[in-house]
Amino acid sequence: MVLGWIAAALCVALAGAVVVLHRRELERMARFLTDRDPASNERLTTTLPGGGFTRIAQAINALMDASAQEKRAMLSQQKAFQRDLASLSHDIRTPLAGAKGYVQLAQSEEDVTRQRADLRMASERLDAMQHLLDQLFSYMRTTDPDRTLRTDSVEVVSLLEGVLASAVPQFEARGWQSHVSLEDSLCVPADSDALTRVFQNIVQNQLAHAAGAPSIIQEGHRLVFENPVGDAAALDVTRIFERFYRLDTARGTAGAGLGLAVVRELCDAMGIQVTAQADQGAFRMIMRFPDATLDAGRGVSR
Repeated sequence: MVLGWIAAALCVALAGAVVVLHRRELERMARFLTDRDPASNERLTTTLPGGGFTRIAQAINALMDASAQEKRAMLSQQKAFQRDLASLSHDIRTPLAGAKGYVQLAQSEEDVTRQRADLRMASERLDAMQHLLDQLFSYMRTTDPDRTLRTDSVEVVSLLEGVLASAVPQFEARGWQSHVSLEDSLCVPADSDALTRVFQNIVQNQLAHAAGAPSIIQEGHRLVFENPVGDAAALDVTRIFERFYRLDTARGTAGAGLGLAVVRELCDAMGIQVTAQADQGAFRMIMRFPDATLDAGRGVSR
């Protein structure tokens, strides 16, 4: 009987000691988390054996790693955004300064013909600045988290034909006879306005950067937009859809590098896969539509 009481007392004492050790370990871990420098790479460790505390330390370390990685990503995005805004600011100031210069020339010009020419040049530069601002506004609207797209059954070929018809004067001004081959009617669930914007941006990108007449070919559920380029190797297709991405040689153009970023954002929102390729002197954008319905028998080729 006495031995039983002694054994029970030892068990209670041992359990109390374990509780004290666990409490001290938890307090030590809490102090580490409270006093730890957020910029430090120091890891949480445990001094007690057993899987419980080890798993707690591992879970906390994983959370700290994820938080540090998120902060690094946010910092990188912030730096990239600031760099992009600096580039856009330069692109806006350039035509603005040119417009102001031509206005000043017009004010001091006595010859009416030259004065009109100066004002026309000023107007062109203001138009270029307006184009940059319009692109920026379009991108901001596209990336608005509160924006919702309306999904209807959209006839892709008719929509694309309308965009191409409006661009005919621009193609003709360049002397380009584009090759368009649309073999089937393609109905897809999409937002008509958003898909029109996608086609407009792609066609305008061809007009701005192609080295020759482009082609648009339908291959079942895919649309392939292709155009020759001066130096395909200079294109980084992994960055084509990035915000503000442009080749240095394109800095003199009126684009802000937002058109294809809008294309990617809208296509992702509508579940349309869009990819880019560049090789052998050609640049291609490929759109693949999900859940599409082909209406065979209707064909357009020109």
